[in-house]
Amino acid sequence: MEPKLWNGLSNNNYNAATNWLNNSAPGSGDDVIIDNGVTQPMLQGNEQVNSIFIRTGATLSLSNRDLSVRSDITNCGTIEGNTGRVVLNSTSSFLQRQNMSGSGTYSLNNLTVNNTFSTSPNVVLGRTATVLGALVLTSGVLYTTASNLLALGTSATSTSGSATSYVSGPMTKTGSANFVFPVGKGGLWRRTALSALTATATFQAEYFDNNWVFVTPVNSPLDNVSTIEYWTVDRIAGSGNARLSLYWESATASDINNCPDLTIARWNGSSWDERAATTVAGSSCSGTGTGTILTTVAVTAFSPFTFASKTASLNTLPVELTEFTARCNASKVQLNWSTATEKNSDHFVIERSGDGTQWAALGQVKGAGNSYAPKAYFFDDTPPGGTLVYYRLRQVDANGQQKISPVINADCENSIVENEIVIYPNPSGNDFTAEFYHRQNGAKTNIRITDMLGKTCWQQTVTAVKGWNKLYVPHELSTGSYIVFISSENSSYNPRKLIVR
Repeated sequence: MEPKLWNGLSNNNYNAATNWLNNSAPGSGDDVIIDNGVTQPMLQGNEQVNSIFIRTGATLSLSNRDLSVRSDITNCGTIEGNTGRVVLNSTSSFLQRQNMSGSGTYSLNNLTVNNTFSTSPNVVLGRTATVLGALVLTSGVLYTTASNLLALGTSATSTSGSATSYVSGPMTKTGSANFVFPVGKGGLWRRTALSALTATATFQAEYFDNNWVFVTPVNSPLDNVSTIEYWTVDRIAGSGNARLSLYWESATASDINNCPDLTIARWNGSSWDERAATTVAGSSCSGTGTGTILTTVAVTAFSPFTFASKTASLNTLPVELTEFTARCNASKVQLNWSTATEKNSDHFVIERSGDGTQWAALGQVKGAGNSYAPKAYFFDDTPPGGTLVYYRLRQVDANGQQKISPVINADCENSIVENEIVIYPNPSGNDFTAEFYHRQNGAKTNIRITDMLGKTCWQQTVTAVKGWNKLYVPHELSTGSYIVFISSENSSYNPRKLIVR
């Protein structure tokens, strides 16, 4: 069926047939194209379409009406509306994923996500979208990235989400009012909130369903921090401080078992500090119980945050993996990993992949069971010659629960120990770790990331130590391929290709 094309030859009435090519106004199942015509359309009532494409220079005015879309929105122009609302409401298996993309501006008053297809419905932002009024999450996960944010304005409100509808990725909120970020990831709904703000500010929040890069060291009175999950909450504009809340939707899933002992920890750049906190009334710290923990005073320094415990035997988590590396030695790859603590750890399964997606088990190494002391493990592999291979660990608890480690790689064909750059995981998300060897202490070392055209996208200068150096690299690079360069006094390194997914 041909799309319905707006030419606006009569007036701005969206429903007038004379404004559409072939004198045929769109129905609820039609694809719609808004052209840059003589006049631009304004909704006269609530409308349902299949998909909509707004061309460059064109404007669709919602007025105070609803525009419901079952498939994709491609906006290269402008969508505007006083109190209008965009509703994303796919119901079909063919439209399990809805996209909001294009080169135009998404400045929406109200946005409702109601993709009700039964199996993992989702909405993907391919462009930053601003919501000035109400964000309503009814059904479907809304996926964002650092370059395609969901940004809520000063007067914006949001539902708190649910296990079937939340924001997976970063989102921002501006203002001074209390706000619950409806975030989650990996099928997990895990909110965070700010309250009692001291001034207007813009905060960005995101949830991660894995541990922060480092789970040790911890500072008194902390004994341990979560190896299951963490949140980033950053103040990116303004001066407001706020009290911070973290939520759990299942005490067992977050490995929480004692409310009085539970607290919040913040990574200060080199170790974990407590941000004194107490659970709110009605919280349950056992079984499938839900709850919230709130800092006792306003937080003045931010990101990242996670659950923490002050007692070794309480609120401990299964395995704290502190290191996982691959070293080439002749035709072999030496895999080494270490844990800070283990709880009910039965064994580790070592898995290898040639493409980072299809995995095969290589063998098992017995875990320590219950341990509160550091443990070191190793495994040797002989991969196919001359190929880049990927490794990961599958940690299996005594009760059968499993957790997968970050992915690392080994490229033995190009391995020259003293001038190689080791990157893991690669492909990466929005962070990775780079390792390099240096022959002396105190050398100024520059790490630089360029795109494939040679444009510098990120760089930092550090002071190297003698031996292996490890550098954590957070970034906001878009999906694609990059080159990592490291240059230092008296040392040179082969560039490494980095893939960001």
